[in-house]
Amino acid sequence: MTDHPSTTPTTAPAAETASSKRAASRPGFLTRLRARARATAERGSATVEYAIALLAAAGFAGLLVTLLTSSTARGWLQSLVERALSL
Repeated sequence: MTDHPSTTPTTAPAAETASSKRAASRPGFLTRLRARARATAERGSATVEYAIALLAAAGFAGLLVTLLTSSTARGWLQSLVERALSL
């Protein structure tokens, strides 16, 4: 006879039950555990944010290069410089 996983009762080992009771009796322990879990989950977040900012800056720089090397922008910049020098 094969036991199906859903029909097999699951019981926690006695050590886990005892440790969970000890942890519940120490609220400071749970607070530190939750804080550590949050810190671990956020590890590397700053690196990802810097990478996204770097990609955005590179994209903006590429857009500026494309715009400023076009003939329309070159003519506009040349007329602006000529007007400034004629003052």
